[in-house]
Amino acid sequence: MEKAKKPGKRGRPVDEGKREEILDVATTLFMAKGFHATIMDDIAHNASMSKLTLYRRFPDKNALFQAVIERKCQQYLPSDMAEKLKGKRPHEIIKAFGESFFALLMSEDALNMHRMIMAEAVNHPETAQMFYQTGPVRVKKMADEMLHEFKKQGMLKDQDILNVRTMLLTLFTGPELYYNSLLRVGDKPTQKKINAYVDQATELFIDQYLKPME
Repeated sequence: MEKAKKPGKRGRPVDEGKREEILDVATTLFMAKGFHATIMDDIAHNASMSKLTLYRRFPDKNALFQAVIERKCQQYLPSDMAEKLKGKRPHEIIKAFGESFFALLMSEDALNMHRMIMAEAVNHPETAQMFYQTGPVRVKKMADEMLHEFKKQGMLKDQDILNVRTMLLTLFTGPELYYNSLLRVGDKPTQKKINAYVDQATELFIDQYLKPME
């Protein structure tokens, strides 16, 4: 007796290429005009689609803005990063996290996003809050997961995760390099200089906050 065929999925398949195109267009417009001055009509027009099609993918501008931030974070700090680093030595884990976090901060899209948020934060604090919850909070959670694992293994000298995470992220922000780039002061740091800084930050963090391996 012939088995009944399972019904196929209904609806049109998701066009990931079109979604990426929308996010590219939205990123460009948000950076050029700011979040509040950018309207969905402009995004739909520049992505060569109807507003109805755009709203099917993103219910509102907030959702689209959050998707832009999430994509950039995922590019540098993928959600499966902790899984991929399992079994690695602490030095390798911290350095990999630091390299990815610093690369995210120093990417041109992230720098432009920070400039835009700073410009809008006074009159539109809700935009800054949305950015904070979607981007920085995600990074903090990833750092906390890594540090809790170190704590579980008895490797942390300081048991205050909040304090250790604050110092970790401060070290890997590289204030001078980052703020000079953010404010466009001086020359853009070379990759060699960035690598040297990340190496130094890794060693400083390990020396201060991790117990020597037996």
